[in-house]
Amino acid sequence: MELHDEQLKHFFSPSKHIRPRERFQEESLRTILSHELRPASFMRSAQRQFWGNLTLGFALGLTAIFVFFAFGGKTNLLHLIPGSAERNESELLSEAASLDFQIELGEAEYFGTQSAEEVALMIQTINDDGAVAEAGMMMLRK
Repeated sequence: MELHDEQLKHFFSPSKHIRPRERFQEESLRTILSHELRPASFMRSAQRQFWGNLTLGFALGLTAIFVFFAFGGKTNLLHLIPGSAERNESELLSEAASLDFQIELGEAEYFGTQSAEEVALMIQTINDDGAVAEAGMMMLRK
């Protein structure tokens, strides 16, 4: 690494003595001093501040809209509109009321025929008045 540093020093050592010409120095100095130094006006500062705040607000608004739609979107929007949740609920209730469910139960054999008779016998012995046992026996006969 030291060898590399020494090579760089050797390479740039002649450039230490490079100076700009007198004429270039004078013209550069004159150009720099010819521009008047104006303090920033209040209007320009206010305008710059306004556009900066507007840009920030726009960016935050777009981010909020993105997050809103990422986490529910239309579903969340329905909750924000007054009356839409009740309307949606009433539509669901009316749709559920109009549905026609017809459930038909066939014979089900859960324990096998021998175990079903044993369960019916236990129900008959548990129930004193016999109403549950009779219902159980009727189901077994069907």
